[in-house]
Amino acid sequence: MHITRLIAADAPRYKALMLHAYAVADDAFTSTPEERAAEPDAWWASRIAEAKGLSQVYGAFSGNELVGAVALAFATKPKIKHKAHLVGLFVNRAARGLGVGKALVQAALAAAAARPGIAVITLTVTEGNAAALALYEACGFKTFGIEPMALATLDGYKSKVHMGCKLAQPPACRPDGFNVGGQNFSDPDKSMNNLFAATPQAPYYAVIFSSLRTSGENGYEQMAQRMLALAAQQAGFLGAESARGDDGFGITVSYWASEDAITRWKANLEHLAAQQLGKAAWYEHYEIRVAKVERAYGKARVSP
Repeated sequence: MHITRLIAADAPRYKALMLHAYAVADDAFTSTPEERAAEPDAWWASRIAEAKGLSQVYGAFSGNELVGAVALAFATKPKIKHKAHLVGLFVNRAARGLGVGKALVQAALAAAAARPGIAVITLTVTEGNAAALALYEACGFKTFGIEPMALATLDGYKSKVHMGCKLAQPPACRPDGFNVGGQNFSDPDKSMNNLFAATPQAPYYAVIFSSLRTSGENGYEQMAQRMLALAAQQAGFLGAESARGDDGFGITVSYWASEDAITRWKANLEHLAAQQLGKAAWYEHYEIRVAKVERAYGKARVSP
């Protein structure tokens, strides 16, 4: 199972999945199957890849089969452009119970966090959908209101639960050339010491990530800051060092107390979502190498 942002070529699969969703879970959506079936193919392509970037869709694939999806909608109006709206979460019955829904929501959260200016994500849930409420609460969403008689269904009127998740603002740091020894995220100054992680005495472990960036920023820097802040919250994280040249080639080395700590970090759901975004949008090529540091030494020039 892997999560990735959908592209226009995925529109037929996305359309088929969502028309199925509208049919089998009609109370979860405000649109009817008939309304959505009448939409032209261009509407579905726009939902995935809207020209102004105001709509994004992330999909869960089992092999080549699209088994789940979630969409993000953004606004341009100055007073509400700090908000993103999560819509259309659906996972095929056969893929439920595997954490797919949570992974999709985490991917949406990571994507929203990477978009400059987004401070909160909102969504609505139809009353009585306990599984959806539990999922969103597990992902950090909180209820802030209930809209009575929001939907007219065959069983009568149903309310909508309004939920929101404030996006944590990462501490001030730099994605390239930072010092995160311990968990100190104070703004780095110009001294060389702030380019080096303050690692303990060996042995410990290093994850070496070499990458070549694609052109364009595309939310990369904010996501790099978010991942740095998230990594520092993980047990066993010791620090990191990073540099990137004008040609887009960079190396980041993160240091860890054990292989178990590295494994747990690799499996972190928000980190997994960021990895998928990296594969889809940020990296032309990357290599990851894991090594055990047996010896470490160095020299710092002392200023007169």
